[in-house]
This record gives sequence, C-alpha cells and structure tokens, in this order.
Amino acid sequence: MYEGLFQKIRTGWELDQLSSEIVLLQNSLYEDKGEVINNVLNNKIRSWVAKEMALEMERAGMSWSDYLEGLEKRMAGLDKVFITLAFEPSDYFLQKIHQIICTMVGKYVILDIGFDSSIIGGVILHYKGLYADYSFRRIFEKNFSQSRAMFLKVLEGSNKLPRTKSHRYSSALR
Repeated sequence: MYEGLFQKIRTGWELDQLSSEIVLLQNSLYEDKGEVINNVLNNKIRSWVAKEMALEMERAGMSWSDYLEGLEKRMAGLDKVFITLAFEPSDYFLQKIHQIICTMVGKYVILDIGFDSSIIGGVILHYKGLYADYSFRRIFEKNFSQSRAMFLKVLEGSNKLPRTKSHRYSSALR
C-alpha cells in the first residue's frame, strides 16, 4: 500500500510537501465532523495526491484517519540517502539517480539532495553512517597532493637558476 504515492516522491522536499498535506487532512477530519475533508482534498492538496489517496483508500477499505496514520508511519520508516551534487538536477536526472540508488540499496529510499558547486562534479553520498566521495574535487586534491612534492622540487630548482637581465627593454629605458 502507498506505492502509488511513493512512485512519485523521491526527494526529502517532496516528502515534506506530502507531510504538510497529511497534516491538513488530519486537521480537517475534526472540523465539521469530517465534512471539510472534501474541500481540503479539492482545494489544498495536489490533485494527483488526492486522487492517489482516494484510490488507495477505496482499494483497502480504510477510514481516512487509519489511512493517514498508516501513511505517516510508512513515511517515518523510510531511509534517506544524503546526496551532494555540484548542480541542481533536472527531473529526469532525479528519476534516474533515484532508480539507481534504490537498486543499489535494495529498497525504496528518499533522496535528501544538497548542492555544493565546489565539488566541481560527481557526487558525495551519505547513507546510514557510510560516506562515499566520488567528487572531482576529491580526485583533483588527491592527484595534487601526490604530485605536490614534484611541483615543489621544480619550483625550488627554478629559484637556483641564475637571474639575467632582460635586454629586450633595456635600450628603451636609457
């Protein structure tokens, strides 16, 4: 149950949006003996969410309060994968990366996405205490630290070269 909703919810931001909609629906259950809920569904909830909820409730034969309570529990149990990207991804990119990560993890997860242009490219992942840095910044820093000694030797060697005056402009200065 709830798969219809979770097929379209991939990010922490989208999950927060759904959580806000659930709060609106729960509050409407207690107003005017639950008659306000149809007004909230039609005017304050995204149309695809309202349709999906109505379909799932009809299939399961549940009350609104039971359905919303179960949905909240399911949302609270979702794992999050924290991702840092160098750019803001398109919807297509989000869809693909979500599919890849869900396949890698072996279950449905929510992507909590952050942006940091200093990573240049690639991705940094955090999941259940595990950290993986596949950013270009790390690759460049690693390569630079390995060749730093060589650069320093070259620079030190250039300081030992005899300094000569440039005769190109010397006649113009006289």
